[in-house]
Amino acid sequence: MKRFYAYAKPTIILTFLLLMYAGNLFAQRTLTPVPNVNIDIIIKAFYESLPNNYTTTKRYPLIVFFHGANQWGDGSLAGLQRVSGPGNENRGLLQASLPQLIAQGLFPDGFTVNGEYLEPIVFIPQTTDGAASGGNDFRAHVLVNNAINYALARYSVDTTRIYLMGISMGGGFTFWGAGHSVSYARRLAGIVTLSAAGKDSVEYANNMATANLPVLAISSQDDGWHTEVSKPYVDAINASPILPDTAARLVTLPGNNHAFWEYPPYSALDYQFVPGRNIYQWMLSQQRVGAILPVVLEEYKVTASSTSTSTRKATITWSTSYEQNNAFFTIERSPDGSRFSTIGKVPAAAQGRGNSYTYTDFSPLDGSSYYRLSQTDLDGTVKYFDAKPVSFSTAGLAESLKIYPNPVSDFLVLEVANNLTGVLNATVISPDGKILRSNVFSKPDRFLRKTIDIGTLGRGVYMLKITGDNYLSVQRFIKD
Repeated sequence: MKRFYAYAKPTIILTFLLLMYAGNLFAQRTLTPVPNVNIDIIIKAFYESLPNNYTTTKRYPLIVFFHGANQWGDGSLAGLQRVSGPGNENRGLLQASLPQLIAQGLFPDGFTVNGEYLEPIVFIPQTTDGAASGGNDFRAHVLVNNAINYALARYSVDTTRIYLMGISMGGGFTFWGAGHSVSYARRLAGIVTLSAAGKDSVEYANNMATANLPVLAISSQDDGWHTEVSKPYVDAINASPILPDTAARLVTLPGNNHAFWEYPPYSALDYQFVPGRNIYQWMLSQQRVGAILPVVLEEYKVTASSTSTSTRKATITWSTSYEQNNAFFTIERSPDGSRFSTIGKVPAAAQGRGNSYTYTDFSPLDGSSYYRLSQTDLDGTVKYFDAKPVSFSTAGLAESLKIYPNPVSDFLVLEVANNLTGVLNATVISPDGKILRSNVFSKPDRFLRKTIDIGTLGRGVYMLKITGDNYLSVQRFIKD
């Protein structure tokens, strides 16, 4: 019996260790393909990898990964699962960087960073035409933000920990998507690019610096893209008029290997591109202070148009790149840029993505005026945006408001012919500023004619002041 135990003991221990190893493999990440979706005009499929204990009651970091030009698909399951073969120079999506690590069971469920265990969601959109879209930086920010918005609507995301990562063409997408505007950059906690391809932009670099966005760019020193994209971006960020709290980091590898991530030692998960941390530990150590803004405003303008005094209108247009917890927008108008009154409200459209809005004021004020947009959250919090000036020609205004006869003896006739409606106050003021007469008139349409009794006034020069909602006009008359 002792002899059996002596032989059995190592076997039991080995079996236990194998079971533990198998259990660790079982606990590793899985990739789920999701074909035939409509995220963007060139994003029709994606892979997702969720933490094993994913639950909607918890918020998770989000890593959005953008592939290179050769990993494109056609939106189908076969396109997602395609691998390279004889005569096929296009490598599959699962044969590159982060997707490959997950597919091979080498990507852990989480990382311990600064004493905190973080389990990121990994979202991997696939474009339908890598070669054609590679140079389309003019809309790269659109597809990047469409991908982020889709992920935010689909998953339970910690919005202080949203990261972009891209290789080659996807690295260009990452720079373009993050740098297109300061508001876009502020959505992100950090970005990582590997051999980013495309073109650099000082404007985009300044936007990322202003947004205080942590940037890690890695490329080979003799790869042509190194001197065209990665290095210029990092240099421009670190020379920006508004410097980030932490300088952008450029890791320059020896040689000319564009796809360095495919080869040891750089292909290993735990290769430390920065001291003491691999790529994913570096990403997860970055956190945006404060949550994502409820509304990220992309465009906001006011346009004046007129074919005649009766067809004038001011059109307020605005668009958002993302909305959450948004209740409505308010449009206000002012004659002087300081006193504003509400003229309209527009309810919020769909949450979790961007939307476009329009409001038209068909009764704008004469001359110069201002419009202001504000946004109200579901909890009642209000955010005001800049006031926008607009101007309509005042030609013909003198004719639209008349007083006669002038000089006058007994009754002064007031005529108003313009778009004003509502209550008008007509006040007679003496040369020393005293109010002598005050009349209130209702103006329901374009034309108003009223008489004002001034027979008891002494001879001299007086002022007639007409005020209404966002309106002021002063006319001088002589009393015989």
